[in-house]
Amino acid sequence: MASIIKVGERDLKEWETDFKKEIQGFLKVVRLDYLAYEVTETDVGLDQVWKRGKDRIETVGGVTTTTLGINPVNVKPTPVVVAGPVRPWIENPKLPVDWLFRDLAREIAKQETEVFVNSLLSVGKEFKSAEAKASSLALSEAYASMSQSTHNPDTLVVHPVHHIELFQSKDFVSVWSLRPEARASKGGHFYGFLGATEVYWTADIDKQKLLFYEKELARIKRSSLKVRFDDYGDPKHLIAEETFVAWAMEDSAIGIIKL
Repeated sequence: MASIIKVGERDLKEWETDFKKEIQGFLKVVRLDYLAYEVTETDVGLDQVWKRGKDRIETVGGVTTTTLGINPVNVKPTPVVVAGPVRPWIENPKLPVDWLFRDLAREIAKQETEVFVNSLLSVGKEFKSAEAKASSLALSEAYASMSQSTHNPDTLVVHPVHHIELFQSKDFVSVWSLRPEARASKGGHFYGFLGATEVYWTADIDKQKLLFYEKELARIKRSSLKVRFDDYGDPKHLIAEETFVAWAMEDSAIGIIKL
């Protein structure tokens, strides 16, 4: 087994701890956690989530009891693994490597978003849009149908290709109309409000689909971030990895509008 090298008189394990903190700092900025109502970080139980089924109502002795139909469901978590080159830094520790932390964080966030969007798209009900653009009219059929199931879809995810038509819509309120503190609280991918619906953008969704859902029922679970060098004797890459799960507690709260 090769000996563990030191860089700048420090053990690689010490560098891993520092690098993890740097990557986590960038992740706070680039993650799209605001697409979900609840985000949980845990290293146990990632292969099981809770979903709502039918409630059971029983009346015994004049007392009616409602048992909520919330059941555990087994799922297959998605591994998120990214790597970046560190050989130049190994040879010259004075080289700035902020770009590496930023790019690793961006790729992690991108993969998380892909999993989130695809997880919801895989269970959502499809609706045909009344017009070939992102608009209140395009959402009307889906909203009417989902409302009948007692859902209140309040979040829309679109591809950036739709930003011009949204900003030209009379019932759209741009993020730039909000106070600075309100803009900051919504994150960098917030477009604004289409009526009462929050609109977010990501390039990780089909241009011909709009994801329309009730945010309160969207969930995320992920493991704690692990950061390591690929080889302690001859390191070439820094690896950041986690396990990620996204789901809807009720599939009927997810709508897909096809343009």
